[in-house]
Order: sequence, then structure tokens, then C-alpha cells
Amino acid sequence: MKDLVQEEVGPFTLENVAKNPKAVEGGATEAYKIEYTSSSNGDVLHLLNAYSSEDEPAALLAALPTEYEKQGFTEAGEGDVMNESGEKIGSVTTMVNESEGLEIIIWSDRNILAQAIGGTGNAQAFYKEIPY
Repeated sequence: MKDLVQEEVGPFTLENVAKNPKAVEGGATEAYKIEYTSSSNGDVLHLLNAYSSEDEPAALLAALPTEYEKQGFTEAGEGDVMNESGEKIGSVTTMVNESEGLEIIIWSDRNILAQAIGGTGNAQAFYKEIPY
């Protein structure tokens, strides 16, 4: 899965990649914390976790918004993740914390659960450019 890590995602440049043992302890088969920076868009933390089935990311995607609501985030939207053929391969949820100026995009893509965390607009800009 580490081969999914991009050197550049739109205006964002890779700064650091580290394994995420906490996510593996929680059931992921492989997990990374990836830091990106952009001079025009600020920083984004990208969490990338792989699971042994598609059911695990779907269940986590359903549960994570509640956890983020406890931290002051509200749901700003949700939708489907589609492949090039128009087939649904996952779901996406956007969470925002207006008082902190933060947003989180959480999405699943088959057996992958990913998150982009950054300032308002930055996470969305990153999500729109990432190829998975």
C-alpha cells in the first residue's frame, strides 16, 4: 500500500511518511500517517489505512463522524466514491469545525479508509486531487 503514497498531490508536496501502529492495533493490515505541505494551501495530514475486507472501512466510516462530533466537528456533507466506470467503490463524508477553521474528509475506497485533515478548504483540495 505504501506505493499509493504520492510525492505530489495537486499543490501539496510530501513532507513525511510514517507507519501508524495505532491503526494496525485497531485492525488495519497496513497504515500510514502522511504529511503534505503547500505554500499556497497550507498543510494536510493524510491517514491511509488498509483492511482485509471492504466491510471494515465502511463500518469505520460510519462511526468516525460521531467521534469527530465529540471534538467540535459537524457533518457538512456525504456522498459516494465512484470509479471511472461509474461503479460505487466507497463513500465520503466531510466534517468541519468552523471555530477552529478545520475540515476532515473521510473516505473509503474498497478496502482502504483514508482521511485528509487540514485547514478549511485544504483537505477538500487534497481529496479532489488524490487518485484513490
